[in-house]
Amino acid sequence: MKYYFLQIKEGPHGGPFHDCVNKWISAGYAAVFTKDPLGKIQNGTASLDVVNFIHTFNTKENDDSVLVSIGTAEDGIDYIFIYKKAGKLEEISSLSVNQDYYKNCNYVDRAIGFKIELIKKIKVVDCPLVLATIKSCTRLTMGTFKSIEDPKNPESHLNSYFGNIKAIEYICNDKKKKVKVDSFDEYLECLSPIEFETLIAKLKEEDGYFVPAYKGGMLKDYDLICKKDKIQENLQIKLNLSKATYNKYKNKNLSIYCVSKDKKIKDPQIKIYDSNDILNLIQKTEKTKEWLEQTLDWVDYKF
Repeated sequence: MKYYFLQIKEGPHGGPFHDCVNKWISAGYAAVFTKDPLGKIQNGTASLDVVNFIHTFNTKENDDSVLVSIGTAEDGIDYIFIYKKAGKLEEISSLSVNQDYYKNCNYVDRAIGFKIELIKKIKVVDCPLVLATIKSCTRLTMGTFKSIEDPKNPESHLNSYFGNIKAIEYICNDKKKKVKVDSFDEYLECLSPIEFETLIAKLKEEDGYFVPAYKGGMLKDYDLICKKDKIQENLQIKLNLSKATYNKYKNKNLSIYCVSKDKKIKDPQIKIYDSNDILNLIQKTEKTKEWLEQTLDWVDYKF
């Protein structure tokens, strides 16, 4: 099964664009927008994301794919919508909605999409944080339509969004049953980036370090700064460490904590702590282990 993230925004070319997820999903449709009619769209006349959307859903091959969108409903609350395709790809010429609520969001392009089957609508705040914060990922939010890659494909493991897929499975099961993972790596992948940073901060604190803040914020190059016995340790934290990211930081005065690292990284010049190192640390820190188990109380894993 494949998973996709779709943003539904309307507005004139160049913006401003308005969130219209609830408008379309509540009316039973998913849509993208373009100038050209469906039969004439190709890369160059429309954005690559629009072309990919049409190519993906122009056949029945991806009819079982799961789509995710996040938008604000009439009550002013943000929701996550999980749905599937339930009709052919077509130009949508009319849409009956509450025009008072959407008066500033009338689209100016052609709407191309399909009828949907809504699987789940849930408040963002009620979702596992890894899914609730999915829009913080630049790769997904800089475009209209993006795949949430298959984490079982070794070539796409970096940035696989494994935790998002597991969270979707959990929500689709009405949060009645924990989702299973096969390894400690996959268990950690179910953390959001900010939760992973918090985990490392708690590990350092329980090991006797002073951590003034759990997130570096605007501090260039460093996610955490830890101090112990007048010695300062600067940390960079990445769920998955690519070689390009490693090269960026290898000459900095820091350590890197990650779940997994690119196999192309050979003989690193700086200390890299991966999931095996983190597991060893957690086994020695009772309070942090308890925090992790409570944070991932929706994931079935024993360690």
